[in-house]
Amino acid sequence: MTSATDIDDRIARVTALIAAARRMMADDDRPADLSALEERVRDLCDVVRAAEPDTANAARSTIIALQTDLQSLGDEMQARLTAISQRLDFAERSTAIRAYDRATPAQE
Repeated sequence: MTSATDIDDRIARVTALIAAARRMMADDDRPADLSALEERVRDLCDVVRAAEPDTANAARSTIIALQTDLQSLGDEMQARLTAISQRLDFAERSTAIRAYDRATPAQE
């Protein structure tokens, strides 16, 4: 039978991955590796499903907070992607303008 400690352990694992992703995102040179996150969330869900209803319900508010934190991480990642895309668009435009300037004969 699944205990509250089992659920808390799985929540702590997911929380640690979210925190690690945020630390990696804080360093612009490092992408956030979320490869293990899906597996950890699935494991948490399996443990909650296997728990007695009272045990699972006791963790409800913590799981809802975790879901909110995951959504927030997703929003942060989307904002970062948008910012990176905008920087790349600007860089591509700047490169094209410089290339056009070099290709255009000087006017006298």
